Amino acid sequence: MLNNIRVCLLSIPSLVVDSKLAVSHFLYFLIQVFVGMSSGTLEWKNNVVRIFLIYVSLILIRELSLLLMNRASGSLFMYIFLALFILFTQKIEEKHYITAQLGFLDVFYASTLAGLMPRYFSVMILGLTGQLVIGPPQMGILPLLIISSIIEEIFFRACIYSNLRCFLNYKGAYLTTIILYAFFHIPLNSLLNLLLILPIYLFSGILLQEVYLKWGLAPSIITHIVYNIIGVFYVVEFSLASVSIVSLAFIITLLLIRFLA
Repeated sequence: MLNNIRVCLLSIPSLVVDSKLAVSHFLYFLIQVFVGMSSGTLEWKNNVVRIFLIYVSLILIRELSLLLMNRASGSLFMYIFLALFILFTQKIEEKHYITAQLGFLDVFYASTLAGLMPRYFSVMILGLTGQLVIGPPQMGILPLLIISSIIEEIFFRACIYSNLRCFLNYKGAYLTTIILYAFFHIPLNSLLNLLLILPIYLFSGILLQEVYLKWGLAPSIITHIVYNIIGVFYVVEFSLASVSIVSLAFIITLLLIRFLA
């Protein structure tokens, strides 16, 4: 297993020279990971290794796909792999879906508002400052946004955070999950250019983590879906000012959830 990981990692520099060879090594490695996890023959030293391998695998799938195809196809392959990983290796207990002592409708309304509020505050302020462009809805990406929201919440909340809590304290698991979530959304080939919007992903990760801890997995999924759906109706030209405004919208939402909800 370690030899295959080494081969996979060593093949990355050769992408420019021979992409097909690197892809074949990587796909062989992924097959072994899945076979090992599903049969129980793969011995992980601890959950950190398992999470690290899956997370790195997702990033590599995306980067390889971006080199060989377009961005949409790269994201699609990444989410297919992640969905298969969750489907075949994860068992989520029913008690994790809704943890709040509230009725279903109350949880639904609360989580929907949690997804709407950062969009509402940011659109209001960005509109007043002339940094908002309302365009035709990008409905073509809506199915992928909904599916990816569900998959990401299960992976980062029910899988990564829950496993990290087995051997890390609350703060350690909390911060690690948020950092992994933020960098998960930034392609490595444009990392320096996209570091400007990193605070948005960090604050969105904090919001979703707070919703998960406060109300459960189903509410965090609803919040994520609502937030993504509203985003297809407008475009923001990212600058230091616009990123600051969106981050402020998240902070306001977090304060409302923490102290009023």
